[in-house]
Amino acid sequence: MESYVTSILTTSQEIAAVGKPLDDELVATLLLRGLTSEYQPMKLALENSGVEITTDYIKTKLLQEEYNPRGKQFKAHVTYVIEKVTRLRIASGIQIDQTFTRP
Repeated sequence: MESYVTSILTTSQEIAAVGKPLDDELVATLLLRGLTSEYQPMKLALENSGVEITTDYIKTKLLQEEYNPRGKQFKAHVTYVIEKVTRLRIASGIQIDQTFTRP
């Protein structure tokens, strides 16, 4: 989960570095939207909790999920999302200066 969160946040920072910063709520929403359907109850609970959706709040909740036994099943999905984010970076012309390893 940490690799997934880091990949989204790094992409957000790289986009901001080229003059197109993303709104904090948008980044938080992207973190949620990248989750598999198995995380739908968690997504719905967070989106309907009445709590302000911020990147830090969602990041904290997702990293807590890593320590949940269900988090182990998520590792394959994390790899998929990292690869997808990398393809998006390449397609948008953002230079990639780090490599991601499989969890």
